[in-house]
Amino acid sequence: MNVAVPTHDARSAEAARPSSTTLASDESYQEQALPGVSRTFALTIPELPGDLRRVVTNAYLLCRIADTIEDDGELSADEKQRLHEQFVAVVADQDNAERFAQIVVPLLSPHASQAERDLVRNAARVVRVTHSFNPTQRRALERCVRIMCQGMPGYQRNKSLAGLASLEELNNYCYYVAGVVGEMLTELFCEYSPEINLQREPLLRHAVRFGQTEHVHRISAVVADIGREVLDRRVEQGDAMLMSEPRPCRLEVCDQPGGCIFRRVRHPSPGLST
Repeated sequence: MNVAVPTHDARSAEAARPSSTTLASDESYQEQALPGVSRTFALTIPELPGDLRRVVTNAYLLCRIADTIEDDGELSADEKQRLHEQFVAVVADQDNAERFAQIVVPLLSPHASQAERDLVRNAARVVRVTHSFNPTQRRALERCVRIMCQGMPGYQRNKSLAGLASLEELNNYCYYVAGVVGEMLTELFCEYSPEINLQREPLLRHAVRFGQTEHVHRISAVVADIGREVLDRRVEQGDAMLMSEPRPCRLEVCDQPGGCIFRRVRHPSPGLST
């Protein structure tokens, strides 16, 4: 009788696969870590059904590791880009998570919270859980982390006290930090539920705004100021349309699926009917 002999790669993959005890410990860690790095999502994610809760918790922690690098005030733009690229490789199982953590933790600013430091230090535990998911779930997580980590560094490199140059830049920034998360969550929910999956295409068309709902709430207090800055800058640059219609404006959330997240809305001049 012929017996198939495992290849070297197959034996290596089998050896690298964590034991059920290790995986259970890693899953317990991510549940404990979530409240330390989140206020809003730590209240809602635990309400999800078990299998969905497990992958969404993991997804949030992956994004939080990327955010911790992005938010660090003492890392240069080049350092952030290099670390983001390495993290993308780690999530895709193309680099070592423990080595990644050993590089990042000493570089973090003293302003990073202890919970954030602990999360980055335990990146290997989080990523082991990531690699235990099925191919559909892993593709969704890897895509989200890749787009987020490729998009955010550009804004760090070009940041200025003048702020963002246009509403298009604002919409693009919101997509990289939140909209792509909506797309990932839609994919995870569709993978979990055959009933939800029947509505996959229309849900994906709305996914960008769905993912940015929480982010929009956090930035709503400054949106009016951003609108005024964009308006003033365009007036200074001689925007003919704005010069001919010098009415005050505000930003509001778009109501159509996909496309922009914010749009400029002009208020009518006093005494004019609408």
